[in-house]
Amino acid sequence: MKKLLIILAIVFMASTAWTAPFLVCNCQDDFDGNYELVFDGTISVTSPAQQYDCVDGQVRLSLDMAPLALADGQHSMTGKAVNVWGETVEVPFGFNKVVPTNLTGTGLSATP
Repeated sequence: MKKLLIILAIVFMASTAWTAPFLVCNCQDDFDGNYELVFDGTISVTSPAQQYDCVDGQVRLSLDMAPLALADGQHSMTGKAVNVWGETVEVPFGFNKVVPTNLTGTGLSATP
């Protein structure tokens, strides 16, 4: 039973480590607000600041990209931090969503 629990724990940790990519920023002090993001000029997302992987009350952007269901290819994003006092300047970010090609040349080898 103990071995089964260890195996299940390893499988769970591996599956959470290989989820969709997350859009993140550095941890910030004294921020209580949201991040407003626009993908490809049309998809608007508001993401609350989160304490994930931050210390001493700091927060950051941590957005799971999977629900956006972006098409393969080049994308652009602009983002800003917003709270009751105002907002930052928009920051641009570009990225390329690439799905791996089909596996070829599969076989056995005596060496790695």
